[in-house]
Order: sequence, then C-alpha cells, then structure tokens
Amino acid sequence: MRKRFVLDKANGKVLGVCAGIARMTGWDVTIVRVATVVAALVVHPLVIVYFVAGLVAARAEPRDRYDDDAPARRARMSTYEMKRTMGDYDRRLAEIDSCMASANSPLAREIEQLR
Repeated sequence: MRKRFVLDKANGKVLGVCAGIARMTGWDVTIVRVATVVAALVVHPLVIVYFVAGLVAARAEPRDRYDDDAPARRARMSTYEMKRTMGDYDRRLAEIDSCMASANSPLAREIEQLR
C-alpha cells in the first residue's frame, strides 16, 4: 500500500511540505529539508513549486499525525514496514559480522604487517 502525500503541519517548519514528503517516503525530515534547499538553489522554480504544493495539498487529519517518539511510531507500523526495517538491520549486522569474522580482511593484513 502506497502512502499518499499530505502536508504535515505538526512537524513542518514553513508549510509542512518537506515534513509531508518525509512522512510519505519514510526518510528523515532533515535530509528532505537539506535536499530541498540545495535543489532550490540549483533549480529556482522549485521555490514556486514548493509554495504551490503547500497551498494545494491536503492537510493531514489529526488521527494521521504522529509524534516523534519512536516506540509509539513502531507500534503503529504495518507488518510490511516492520519486516523491511528489520531486514535492513539484519543485512547491516550480517555485513558487520562478516567484516569482523573474516580472517583475510585488509585491516587484519595491515596489523600482521606491522608486527
């Protein structure tokens, strides 16, 4: 199920557009804000698009808003979102484990050369 774009005025700074994009995509709102500012410096009409989106887009209903506290957000996650998030964690931990357990890692070779 794909989330639709709505303004997130509760977590927004100006019009809630970046917070809405972050909520829709699942990205960190700070990354979306920085990317928007950088893109606006490069593509000047983006500022107009931002304000039009802020005026035209639907606002999030009060029951759709969420606080930034992680436990409450995790409790409202769907099974698919939870599985995807945990799959990412498992993949990262497997990569770390393979680097740490590998006897032929570049770091181990450098340490052996220093001895």
